Amino acid sequence: MRLSLTYTRRRPDAELATPDEDADFEEPSTAAAVADALRRAGHDVEVVEDGPRIAGELAELRVDMVFNICEGRTGRNRESLVPAILESLGIPYSGSDPLTLGMTQDKSVAKAIATSAGVFTLRAVTIVDPATLDERHMPPYPLFVKPNHEGCSKGIRFDSLVSDFTALRRQVAWVIEEYRQPALVEEFLPGRELSVGMLGNGPPTVFLPAEILVSDAGGAPLTFYPFELKGRHRKQLACPADVDPPLGVTAAERWLVVPRAGAPS
Repeated sequence: MRLSLTYTRRRPDAELATPDEDADFEEPSTAAAVADALRRAGHDVEVVEDGPRIAGELAELRVDMVFNICEGRTGRNRESLVPAILESLGIPYSGSDPLTLGMTQDKSVAKAIATSAGVFTLRAVTIVDPATLDERHMPPYPLFVKPNHEGCSKGIRFDSLVSDFTALRRQVAWVIEEYRQPALVEEFLPGRELSVGMLGNGPPTVFLPAEILVSDAGGAPLTFYPFELKGRHRKQLACPADVDPPLGVTAAERWLVVPRAGAPS
């Protein structure tokens, strides 16, 4: 099969608006590694970098399918752009469709849709203007403040967890000014950082849960994953995570993951 791998390239020499602006972009070496894996599977692969001319490049390549890991560079719909282009060109692609990507990138929209479907979400308030912040309309402390449409821990700092109105007002103003988007103020839910991967469709194969173990400089465990640590890869992974059923998956699927650190293989 003739494939294209599309990705958004990290630009080390670019002047960043925030220290984490390029956190969800990829190094060329990552794209090359993915392309090589696809080639070893027997495919002809063309790597295409995300940019203003990507629509024309994809139209000219005439590929059978696109393996898409583009993040896009600006706006809350940035992840939707390449899939939308591919749909307009009639080219199949991997990953979610434009509607799904746009809906999930905006946390307020995602929460509203989940709530309407009966899925529990934490109480939250979206703030567009810091001057409108009113403590009477907030959930109880502690609260967590984050950009409304980011990922990869962008905008998540040690200061994101607030316990009084002074800290809340400061962090909301910082998010809105730095990231040029609304701030989401949400109930804080302490707990473990678990990740479950899925592969394929109808039904998908479910990977065993992995746990991200994060601690501060003194070794004390943290209940969230701030960019100060994520940007320096300060973490340990436990895979499979030490969880009880029904959080785990069936034994038949255990071949999909590496053993948890310290556990027998």
